[in-house]
Amino acid sequence: MAERRVIDLPERENLGLGGQQATCANPRCDEQFIRTSARGRPKDFHDEECRRAAERDLRRIQAQLAHHERQAEQLRARAAAYLRTSGEAGADPAEGAAPTSEEMRAAREAIAEVRGMSRFLDGHQDEFARDLLKLWQAVEPLVR
Repeated sequence: MAERRVIDLPERENLGLGGQQATCANPRCDEQFIRTSARGRPKDFHDEECRRAAERDLRRIQAQLAHHERQAEQLRARAAAYLRTSGEAGADPAEGAAPTSEEMRAAREAIAEVRGMSRFLDGHQDEFARDLLKLWQAVEPLVR
């Protein structure tokens, strides 16, 4: 029976087998492997088991993140309840509350959309265009 042996990268290049040395894309794995130039999508993980483990870790971490974001939202609501009842009768309850991450994301998207339109709105004399530009100039520095 023929003896099996590992072919190192320099020896592989001399044999004309091609390939590129890569590191596994799993953050918990530092395995080095040879990425061959075969048909299809290039390998990012050194084996299928490591790819599945990385996907499982990603799902677990995303679930933990969603859980902690919900908990943070509940704590913000509790803190807002204390601020509303602290004797500030004339104060607006929404005024002191910080925007949620979802509200900030929506505001950033809206600002980006208006930023794209702003160069076309500059020359317009229309009242709507002037009001939109004025709003964009006032809000953009706060959302950045």
